[in-house]
Amino acid sequence: MSQAKLENADLSQANLASVNFKRVDLDRANLERATLTLANLEDADIRDAKLMQANLEGATLIRASLRRSNLTGADLRGANLLETKLQGADLRGVNLLGANLKGAIYSSTTQFPPGFDPIRRGMRKV
Repeated sequence: MSQAKLENADLSQANLASVNFKRVDLDRANLERATLTLANLEDADIRDAKLMQANLEGATLIRASLRRSNLTGADLRGANLLETKLQGADLRGVNLLGANLKGAIYSSTTQFPPGFDPIRRGMRKV
């Protein structure tokens, strides 16, 4: 169950550093260029969202759903994406340095940065 419903919200360029969005519904939200450093997005529904060039450095995304979301150019350095759902997500140009991707789920439609090996990073394909 979600704490809050922010589906379709326009939060582009918002400073949401360290915000607690645990279990929040951000389905189809616009978070383009938003600052979400150290944010808690555990179990959040962020499907079909726009996160292009968003700063998610150190964010907690455990079990979050980012299905079909556009994260091109986003910064996910040191983020925790344990068991995050990434089916159909666009991760081209994403900085994943130090990100925990163990058990994260991807599909044949998930797009990765060039040379990225999801299996080596502990991800699983569905």
